[in-house]
Amino acid sequence: LELRICDCITNCDLLLAITALLELRILCLFEHPNRFDPVQVSSLSLSELADLSNRNDKAAAQNSLDATLITPLEALGMATRQAAKAVGLDRVGSLQVGWEADIIRIDTDYSTFTPSTDLNETLAHLVWSGATREVTDVWVAGSKVLSKGDLITIDEERALREVRERAFRLIEV
Repeated sequence: LELRICDCITNCDLLLAITALLELRILCLFEHPNRFDPVQVSSLSLSELADLSNRNDKAAAQNSLDATLITPLEALGMATRQAAKAVGLDRVGSLQVGWEADIIRIDTDYSTFTPSTDLNETLAHLVWSGATREVTDVWVAGSKVLSKGDLITIDEERALREVRERAFRLIEV
C-alpha cells in the first residue's frame, strides 16, 4: 500500500504523514476490527469494494511506471532523515557530527549499477533497483553489525526462533 502511495504523491512530508496515519489505522484495525474493518463498516457491497480496489490497482500500476514523480535524492531523503523525523527521532537519519550514524556499504559490482557514469546515476540505480543482496556491511550507531553479509552481533537462528514464537503468541491474543 505504501508503495502505491509513493507512486502518486511527490510531497515528502505529505507522504510521511499519510504513511503514519495508515500505520495507526492498521494498529486500530487490529485492536477494534468491528469498528475499522472497511468490509464491515462500508456502505458499499463486497463486490463494489472489490471493483473499487481493482480500479485503484490499475490506476496505481499506470502511475507507478513514472520514475520522474520523485528524484532519487528525494527518495533517499524519504528513507533516511524524513523517515526518522516521521517517527519522532532526533539526531538520526543524516551523517552529521554528533548524530547517531547508521551506515551501509553497497557492492556496486552488480548489473543493477550498470551503466553508471557518475554519482547521480549510481544513486538512481540504488534507489530504483537496489536490493538487499547488494548490502555487504552495516554499522548501527557506529558499531558494525553486518560484515560481508553475515550478522556478527546476534544469533540469527535464535532471533528468528524468538520472532516466530512471539508472532504465534500475538495471533493467539
